Amino acid sequence: MALALNTMDTTDHTPIHTIADELSSDMRYPSAPELQLQLATILQTTLDLETLLQLFYEEIADNLGITGLAYRSEDDKIHIELGLTAEVTCSYRLTTPESGVGELKFFLNDTPHESLLKLLEISIGALLYPLRNALTYREVLKAALTDQLTGAGNRASLDATLTREINLSKRHSQPFSMLAIDIDWFKKINDNYGHQAGDEILKSLVETIEKPARSTDQTFRYGGEEFVVLLHNTTRRGAEVIAERIREAVEQQTVVVLGEALKITVSIGAATLDIQDTGKSFFNRADQALYEAKRNGRNQVVCSTQPQRVDEVLV
Repeated sequence: MALALNTMDTTDHTPIHTIADELSSDMRYPSAPELQLQLATILQTTLDLETLLQLFYEEIADNLGITGLAYRSEDDKIHIELGLTAEVTCSYRLTTPESGVGELKFFLNDTPHESLLKLLEISIGALLYPLRNALTYREVLKAALTDQLTGAGNRASLDATLTREINLSKRHSQPFSMLAIDIDWFKKINDNYGHQAGDEILKSLVETIEKPARSTDQTFRYGGEEFVVLLHNTTRRGAEVIAERIREAVEQQTVVVLGEALKITVSIGAATLDIQDTGKSFFNRADQALYEAKRNGRNQVVCSTQPQRVDEVLV
């Protein structure tokens, strides 16, 4: 670990009993063994990353007066902030003998004393391996819910996410839309150029879909060459605009496979959640709009109609 305040190297840890002796005269903070025991007890209760960091933050905020913290892992594309930011910060690069596990930043109201810095290092020591385990667990879950070819969510992930987001949309009376996307004439690509070309097309399509996407939008591979995009807090008009943007981006793109430049198009069906919708009926309306786009000539967007949107309901 490395501390941003003074770039000190804390990989060579002082024994806990020595630190405890040094801190015994500072009554503002708990003793080092007490803090270490409290954290060890609490942090072993969960493998969920967000819950783990919340428990860690609450414990050190109560005991050490930290105003907030931020955890970042560039490799895993994770950024979590808790509490309040402040001008004074302490940043640590977190490593185990096996690998790095991200960076942790503490926010403080005042410049920390040496005794507080040592307690922060002890706290991080207690967090390090539970954090590594939570990241490993997160990766296992992600692999189980991810299409291995394209990196998009898989069918199981779509089913779970759709149920949750429909409930949230209805509870908060927020619009929620879905795009069903299918590659035009995909079988001909496989027949003429082989399955390797088809795989490259599928991976390229997901990248193209996700480039203009917002951080809250989610992409899933439903099966074969069909994909689903869930658009949070998005009206029918908003879904139509996003769908047309995706359609144009795909049409303009060239995918080079084995030295050959290939062009593709997509047909897109869009639907916005009805107050009567279940996950199945919602998907079916987007899927029916998709097949209408194909019947009408492909390479176009068709929007499903609905009698009453969720965001039109009075609460």
